Amino acid sequence: MPTISPPDKPAFISCTACRLRKVRCSGERPACAHCTKRGDECSYDATVRRRGPDKQQGARIKHRQGRISGLPVGPAGQLRKTMSESEGCSAGCVAWVEVINRPPVPYSAGDAAPYPMYSPPGHAAEARELVWTQLLEDFDPDPAIAVQLIAERCARFVDVSFDDAFGWHSFLSQTVFFHRLYSDDARAPHLVFAFLAHVTFLDEGRGDIGGQTRALQYALDAHRMIAHQLVAGSKCPTLAQAALLLATFEAFPSVWYSMSRSAAAVIYADDCIRACLPLRLDAAHPHVARDLLALPPARAAHFARPDASASASDGGPRVRAWSSNAAWPAAANLTELLKEEMRRTCWTASQVACTKSIWRKLGRKPMLRLAGTDPTKFALLFPGEAAFLERGEHELGKVSVWALCHRAVSLWHLVASHPVSAADRARALEQARMIEADVEEYATQAKLSNYAWQAREWALAVRRHLMTGIDPTRVSHWYDWQLRILSQIAIDQPGVPRAAERPAYGWWYLLQAYSAVEFSQLDPAFAAKAERVLDYSYHALDSIVTAWPCPPLEQLVVNLRHRHLQFRQRLRSAPPRA
Repeated sequence: MPTISPPDKPAFISCTACRLRKVRCSGERPACAHCTKRGDECSYDATVRRRGPDKQQGARIKHRQGRISGLPVGPAGQLRKTMSESEGCSAGCVAWVEVINRPPVPYSAGDAAPYPMYSPPGHAAEARELVWTQLLEDFDPDPAIAVQLIAERCARFVDVSFDDAFGWHSFLSQTVFFHRLYSDDARAPHLVFAFLAHVTFLDEGRGDIGGQTRALQYALDAHRMIAHQLVAGSKCPTLAQAALLLATFEAFPSVWYSMSRSAAAVIYADDCIRACLPLRLDAAHPHVARDLLALPPARAAHFARPDASASASDGGPRVRAWSSNAAWPAAANLTELLKEEMRRTCWTASQVACTKSIWRKLGRKPMLRLAGTDPTKFALLFPGEAAFLERGEHELGKVSVWALCHRAVSLWHLVASHPVSAADRARALEQARMIEADVEEYATQAKLSNYAWQAREWALAVRRHLMTGIDPTRVSHWYDWQLRILSQIAIDQPGVPRAAERPAYGWWYLLQAYSAVEFSQLDPAFAAKAERVLDYSYHALDSIVTAWPCPPLEQLVVNLRHRHLQFRQRLRSAPPRA
């Protein structure tokens, strides 16, 4: 499996064209990657003109090399063995599972720093400020200009990456993030590094290994910064958020992707969540869900629809054009926004872990045992529920499309990772059927959204896990639903990001294609619908693997085509049905 290692010595001189365009230069000679790609003339100054105390040539790059890599990750450099030997955990995977001095100590109410912002211990605060200063200097000698350039790049994160991975990034509030960015006492460079990893990968990594390498360097910087902050005793919630962003970063199809590496990133995020986030933040709240198997169905007359005006405050134009996100608390109260961010981070982490468990199940690998991303341990309001409570709409928070999605994810965690009694199995099946019916009702009343089809997918996954047979009517509905979704997102059309612009969706297309073949093998009557699902999936997958070379994904597509061909041959040779 080819791997990528960050360059040993990042360039400290930008070419003239990159400096004028204010983009990060890769520093290759005679022409850098940007100029080669754009066909521009590439030239470098003979000497570097700098302001400030570090005027000596090469001083800044020396600082950058020591900025992150010099931060301690533990006195003995121990490694936490999170994966089995049979999975072949590579050196790239090991980078995610470095252990700090001691196991993370779970967050407790007694440790809670006063709102509105967490103040880390002295060592962590000093390191954070040092890294932030060096990050600014990487962008521009003038701190004000550097902050503005970083803000522009981070704003791109919303428009490019916010909707790229099934809504996995909607736990971040732009209001809170930019407050941190411009506030001297609340900056989070590890979060900025994670943002830059995503944006650099999507902006510069398409068909460009150099761009992917630069993105990986940002991701490694974020990881090392998180590890150092945890060693210093910090329990800042942004550490968990940055770790979760790194876990979703590892879902991108790339030349370094591996299942072991991706799983290790999820495990690391789970550790950070247990250490930094209060999983029972709303334990005393009278409206928090107490029993996942006793939640109400949605009523058509009171269906909680997406609020376009609410989503506009924290989503870019492309996000609003295709999917709607849960509303944030309307009151200008930073404390409530921070609490809502922490809730959404926990719920999103459970969704990411759920997706990972599905892939491991399909790959016949053992399920990950994660504590911080297990919603059965949560005492949290659902995403957007606080906004409903704020308006006095107490019932709608648990039947919104976002709540239905996370209710279905929670059911999967419950039935797939815990022993359940016969009575609880029956209740889980009833909840799954209820969610499917609610989503179908929702789809008739409002525009189909990202969360709606995810809710139905997870509800069906729960039913498939608990039931030995299949219901032909339900399977037929599944095909119809997939064709409806695929016709909207697998082919290029106005208002929807193109397939190649959402590389992380490649794994979902692959899953739907395998499911289509599996269902048609069980009942050949679905062969025609399966062919249509496969046509859409192949179209999207071909676009993705062409733009984002990824050997594991490419091999899985080859395997899928081979399996599809075998099914066609068996279908032709089968005797006609009476």
